[in-house]
Amino acid sequence: MKKKKRKMVSFSLDPEVYERLHQYAFEQHQSMSSALTSWIMNAKVKYDVSWRQESLFDHEPDE
Repeated sequence: MKKKKRKMVSFSLDPEVYERLHQYAFEQHQSMSSALTSWIMNAKVKYDVSWRQESLFDHEPDE
């Protein structure tokens, strides 16, 4: 199986949210990134199909 490339995401959190996430990750013996990933992957979603849309950059420009 081919391993998918990871995507980097950057966002800002309020200090209280940051501290709570940090504490949760510590209690779960996970990194903050792993804690977020576990939460997102275990969250229920309405549709379990790909939500992705085609990007403008997915195709070669018409010549």
